[in-house]
Amino acid sequence: MDASRIGRLRREIQRELRAFDDCFARTEGRRHLQCYVGGQVCDLKRKCVEAIADEAGVPPRTLQDFLTTHTWDHQRAVDRLQQLVAEQHHDDQAIGLIDETRFPKRGDKTVGVQHQYCGARGKLDNCMVSVALGYAGLRGDSRGDIRGFRCTLDHRIFLPVGWDADTDRRREAGVPEDLPHRPKWKIALDMLERAQANGVRFAWLTFDEGYGNNVQWLEALDRMGQTYVAEVSPSMHGWLIEPTVLHKHHRAAGRSRAGRPRRLPRLSAQSAKATRIYRLCSYSYPMRDRPWVDYHIKDGHKGPIV
Repeated sequence: MDASRIGRLRREIQRELRAFDDCFARTEGRRHLQCYVGGQVCDLKRKCVEAIADEAGVPPRTLQDFLTTHTWDHQRAVDRLQQLVAEQHHDDQAIGLIDETRFPKRGDKTVGVQHQYCGARGKLDNCMVSVALGYAGLRGDSRGDIRGFRCTLDHRIFLPVGWDADTDRRREAGVPEDLPHRPKWKIALDMLERAQANGVRFAWLTFDEGYGNNVQWLEALDRMGQTYVAEVSPSMHGWLIEPTVLHKHHRAAGRSRAGRPRRLPRLSAQSAKATRIYRLCSYSYPMRDRPWVDYHIKDGHKGPIV
């Protein structure tokens, strides 16, 4: 990115933000949005509200009120963003990413805060969790150059189950009465279905073992016809060859009616038993002779993840 491109960036951002004008009921909100976003991409050393307001020449209190008390149509803004991505950044090989962000917090007033695992700290700590749906693809410009494109399509706060019964805490934090605890995989499924309704398509979806170990989540993706690459726990059980399921119902001998129904379907006697994933990868014939390759994924809190 050259100097002339950087100089045009603020004007381009302001033009793009006009697509969200109808998400705000008042013109003040639209102007404050442009002021705040413009401050985030300028050369200020500190991107706090006071510094951004001073740079733009507006009273800091008005910009603070915009972020804390003003309301706008959040769902319409999310829908508009996803529609723009589907129209302007479509890629047949786009990848969707389900991931979580954990924010360390003090006290117990913030919505969704609880003592739980905090990735930012690498340990159990007081934090809140947000489930996010990301988009990664390629796009070409007018000169034919292919560039990567990445953005966040949606994200929602996870409300722990302990918040459901604490009416006073919910009221004080401003949590709507009709917003109960929902498992993270259901939050992710809602975001995925909403993005697809807005025209976004993924060639592949990817996520970590927190979702890869959840059979209900995987079955939901199968019903949607969504292909995916999932991380799973090495202790998870499975097969390399799909087992044969017996659909015929067998009644116990000497009984006139069936007893308690089976919790799991019955497999044929010729089918192999379910085995832990790490044993399948280490000892099974189709996998043990494969030329395994080490890849450096990223640097984690405890060192490189390979």
